[in-house]
Amino acid sequence: CRGGMRHYFRPFISSFEQHGGSYKPNELVTQIATHPEGFLITSQNARSGEVSQYLATQSLILNLTVWDMLSEIIPENDPIRTTRIYKKWKKRCDNERGWGAFAIYALIPDNPSWTDAPQYHQIFPSIDEPSLVQSSLYVSIPARDDPANPTGYRVLTASLHVNSQQQFSDELKSHTTQALVARIERALNTTLANVESATPSTFARYTRRRHGQVGGFQLSFKNFLFLALPSMVRHPLGKDTRLLLCGDTVFPGQGVIACSVSGIIAFERACRVSFSQLLKKAKVIQ
Repeated sequence: CRGGMRHYFRPFISSFEQHGGSYKPNELVTQIATHPEGFLITSQNARSGEVSQYLATQSLILNLTVWDMLSEIIPENDPIRTTRIYKKWKKRCDNERGWGAFAIYALIPDNPSWTDAPQYHQIFPSIDEPSLVQSSLYVSIPARDDPANPTGYRVLTASLHVNSQQQFSDELKSHTTQALVARIERALNTTLANVESATPSTFARYTRRRHGQVGGFQLSFKNFLFLALPSMVRHPLGKDTRLLLCGDTVFPGQGVIACSVSGIIAFERACRVSFSQLLKKAKVIQ
């Protein structure tokens, strides 16, 4: 689990902490309530089960989806529900869903000719594959020296979008897995070992996203880039505290680059600094 996209976002977390941010992984947010001094967050540690409360008096950045914010996380009579942005989230979510995901986890023999660096591939389907998997497959392979790799192998993760309400019987799950394994082996000229797969119900159990939705809203002209949902809710009682979402359900939309940009926007608004100015300072220091 240290491989793949973690190589990408680990430096972001380090930079955030260097600028005074407090990063809390493995915390399941169970409630966000308006407080006279900011926002009161109740969370449960996913490993220990310990319940904690935090008061955000300046800014609160959440890696949560809009669907999470529309659930019971916000108390029924909380002023957050009366804000213009919250109402806009609800209107969009009443009519649209996100994607589900089907994922493959496996090991592949480490090919000496491959680069030491992490690899990311987009593999398109052939015409003879089942209709359920007729979309591109995103494959991630960590760096050669990543500790997640067993000796002589590299970890591989792959996923593609499916309908979030698609139900997978054991038979359908097996057929889908076989089709995707065949595509990967053909494209990378390799053999997969220790194959495991995950369906939308798996993601619902582990990510706690409703219906296992991943990937944000299904892409269209009405929810992409400048028409994507706004990410910031100002404190409803007038205090200068901001609640900011980052991720694939808010501006500018889904995809690795878009999610990164949403985090940069949240960082700028939370810290009242310009990301581009920080980059210029970093270059001067180097």
